[in-house]
Amino acid sequence: MGAHGPYGGARAVRERGALTGGEPLPRAQPLTAEQRARRRRVRRGGGSAPPTDHTRSAPMPLLHRLAVTAALTTAATAGALAPAAATPLPLPLPFDGESADRLMITVSETGEANDAATFLLSCHPTGGTHPRARAACAQLDSQTAWGRDPFAPVAPDAMCTRQYGGPATARVTGHWAGRPVNARFNRTDGCEIARWNRFSVVLRTPGS
Repeated sequence: MGAHGPYGGARAVRERGALTGGEPLPRAQPLTAEQRARRRRVRRGGGSAPPTDHTRSAPMPLLHRLAVTAALTTAATAGALAPAAATPLPLPLPFDGESADRLMITVSETGEANDAATFLLSCHPTGGTHPRARAACAQLDSQTAWGRDPFAPVAPDAMCTRQYGGPATARVTGHWAGRPVNARFNRTDGCEIARWNRFSVVLRTPGS
């Protein structure tokens, strides 16, 4: 249309000024070449409009990414190296080179002191001069129970057979299972013979 059409000339200016309270409408800014090309691609179906700026997430700066990665790596490493529980390890018990289970054994086949043989027996660990130390310690362990003295004498009111097993005698002194030991053995009746036999390996004489 010409300059005097519906939207041209002084009349159009007056009408626009009336709608805006007397102020002329601002002139639209011309499109840039990139914007015009983008509109042409959308109209032709060649692609969708790119997302506006508010939908794009700003890339994380490189230094910030490195700092976050280092912090996560340090936390994971510390968690892997941390102990499962805070229970301290027990301290080793002192060891003076001698066993706490240590017995001196004196055995006489005739009951006389002049033919007695004396042996030293250590257990846990095994040692000493006993001829069968390992088997003697195993026998002592088998006779040991919580709350019971394995070297206890025969009860005074025990019913024993009148059976004589010979004149052999023995004495055992020292410490066993944390308790002092001072026990005497003989074979004068059935009860004493049975008690001796429970320690048959411990009370062995050199030639037996």
